[in-house]
Amino acid sequence: MNNLYNYVTKCGLEVKFLKKPGFKNVYCGIGTRYGGANTSFKVGKKVYKSPDGIAHFIEHKLFQMEDGSDAFTIFSKQGAIANAYTSNDKTQYFFRKTTDFYESLKLLLEMYFTPVFKSDDVEKEKDIIISEINMYNDDPNSRQWQRILDILYPNDPYSCPLAGTIESVKQTTVNDMYEAYKCFYTPQNSALVV
Repeated sequence: MNNLYNYVTKCGLEVKFLKKPGFKNVYCGIGTRYGGANTSFKVGKKVYKSPDGIAHFIEHKLFQMEDGSDAFTIFSKQGAIANAYTSNDKTQYFFRKTTDFYESLKLLLEMYFTPVFKSDDVEKEKDIIISEINMYNDDPNSRQWQRILDILYPNDPYSCPLAGTIESVKQTTVNDMYEAYKCFYTPQNSALVV
């Protein structure tokens, strides 16, 4: 495809640009090869065991900006529709809009590469994530899917609920989040698609 451009920045971030003539929407997304199944990791000689659901927790908190504002609100003011998701092996953050996208792209990169994990905000977010877990536990389809994963991947991180458990969310700390972030949210482990 001659409209696809690949580039690797000096810091190691892979960038893919796909020009789509005739399309009015611009889509930008950035993600890391880090998801719900990555509960253990090694940095140097030290092995870390994260609480289940920490990738999802980081996804929630990465929208927090340094000045205390929320990136979702800023994206909306810029005319962009933003969202994120966590799967077993990746976490993605993205937006789309129909007008100039550079301001929103700058915001996306700023929130992705400048984490703000504060103890009081993390504690507040625990209630939100626990509510989300309860919602999944009340949904028959979610429960059935979780049961299938438990059978297919017994005692394996792939069977961990993506949002974690109520217990794992309660024990998540700011330090846990920063350790996982520092390990996985590097330019070399990330990709940007425009």
